[in-house]
Amino acid sequence: MKEQYQPSTFEDLEVYQVAREFRKAMYRIAKRLPAIEKFGFASQVRRALSLTNNIAEG
Repeated sequence: MKEQYQPSTFEDLEVYQVAREFRKAMYRIAKRLPAIEKFGFASQVRRALSLTNNIAEG
């Protein structure tokens, strides 16, 4: 029988690691936006970036 990997923390989960990379990419994109676009985009980004928090909370 094949053993299954059991992550010891949520940080070990692949989905969490991918979400962190996504969050970093979004921050890089947001920094390059013109000031006028940052305001409207910021609230959408904040909602998307809560993904890692949701994973951590379970």
